Amino acid sequence: MPRRRTQDRPRGPGSGLRAWVVVLLSVAGCGSTGPTEEALPLLDDSPPPPQGDGALAFDGAAHYATVGTAGFPFGLAAHTITLWVKPRRAAGDETLVALRKDYQSGVQLGLQDGVPTAWRVYARRPYVSASDPLAVEVWHHVAYVYDGAEHHLYVDGVERGTGTLEPNNRTSTGGWLGSLDGERWFFQGEMDRVRVWSEARTPEQIADDVAGGDPSSEALVLELSFDETDELRAYDRSGRRNHATLGDGFPEWAPERVPSDLPSDLATD
Repeated sequence: MPRRRTQDRPRGPGSGLRAWVVVLLSVAGCGSTGPTEEALPLLDDSPPPPQGDGALAFDGAAHYATVGTAGFPFGLAAHTITLWVKPRRAAGDETLVALRKDYQSGVQLGLQDGVPTAWRVYARRPYVSASDPLAVEVWHHVAYVYDGAEHHLYVDGVERGTGTLEPNNRTSTGGWLGSLDGERWFFQGEMDRVRVWSEARTPEQIADDVAGGDPSSEALVLELSFDETDELRAYDRSGRRNHATLGDGFPEWAPERVPSDLPSDLATD
């Protein structure tokens, strides 16, 4: 089956599933003189209770997921991306999280020969990068923070790089996990606890995230824990309903659901 890439289009809460549907009914024999409007109930796309402790495993060749971007910040505004990753290799360019508007604007957080790096989507210039590659087959916490003036990159709770390149200035309308666009820069490894905030998290808050603290905040716009059994959907638990679709709904492109072996007693050094 040829690859069909998701189109870069605005994604509302729950990828549009919460829209009201209005049906015009022609009523005959009921005393009606014309069509009437009947509003159907909203589809329930609220997250189910967590079921176990899961993660996603990406094959580095075809697997990816897409996410909604309701409430995501303007490109020049403060924002934070955090996640846990267990890479399988330290070679080539790999995407962890990409938040973008077409290819005109956005941020791509990933690995370059295993080194955590954040790039501008347009022209793909690096905002900030660490100095050392991540050890493979080991869980690492990676955090990218833009505070409105500087870019900061943290690995396992420790700041590993800063930069001042002006970011792209458009609001993201598409979110991707494990690939830039479903066609290239695929990630090989496992991923868990993907979060996005519309604020710059402080070093203390990043350390708390590493230690397993509560991420709750009015600025939290995406929280994916992958702790459900729905094979092709991962639920956003931030309240924004920015749910993820695995592989655009095609099983052959969907990352595998696996039990998470992320340690439960995480703490910073």
